[in-house]
Amino acid sequence: LRRVFPKISPSIICWCILSICVVPLSFASYQRNFIWKDEITLWADVVRKSPLKARGHNNLGFAYFKIGQIDEAIARYKTAISLDSGRVSPDIIKALNNLGIAYVQQNNIKEAIMEYNTAIMLKPDDASAYSNLGYAYLKQDRIDEAIMEYNTAIKLKPGDAGIHNDLGLAYKKKGRIDESIEEFKNSLRLNSGFAEAHNNLGISYAEHGWMDEAIEEFSTALRLKPDYVNAFNNLNIAYRKNELKERKP
Repeated sequence: LRRVFPKISPSIICWCILSICVVPLSFASYQRNFIWKDEITLWADVVRKSPLKARGHNNLGFAYFKIGQIDEAIARYKTAISLDSGRVSPDIIKALNNLGIAYVQQNNIKEAIMEYNTAIMLKPDDASAYSNLGYAYLKQDRIDEAIMEYNTAIKLKPGDAGIHNDLGLAYKKKGRIDESIEEFKNSLRLNSGFAEAHNNLGISYAEHGWMDEAIEEFSTALRLKPDYVNAFNNLNIAYRKNELKERKP
């Protein structure tokens, strides 16, 4: 007897072949999406595949830092540093700075200063390390040393609005209000949308008694950042002080 097979249309054959190809690809895509669902799983996967590379550990540490898991972040930064120990690389400098920042978050200022100084020793032209060191000194009320470190950072990176703003804060804490105003203005020349610098400039204006100028800066800060609570409070205080000044005979 002759066996008869049903005819299958070419379109059905194409669909079958396509399904065979798509299913494995879909599964692989699902696996990638699972791995990349957040930064921690992404960088944990990188570390698992390349455990001897500092970059993965450093980035995994930063992912932990951003969600407030500081101890885990510190452990990863230390691993990154140990892997690149004995040689100067961008990864070890980043890890040293990041480790210092994590220590500051824990209020371990002494340890943070040690990490920043190590970064400076390895890379004397790293502006971030000087700026971070300045902030650590400021936390210890070592204001003159903070000012010196910020000025060094600015010489290395004059176009960084954040460093100018931080130097302004150091000058303000020292009582050098005119110099703080100049630095906040320098920051805003570089980044006119920097809400924090507008707020800080407003505070320095207010300390000078220039309430109209202060109100303008606080208002600008709020326009740029509507949920900026400090600027909102400062603006209300400035309005009240202005009203009291106008009521005086």
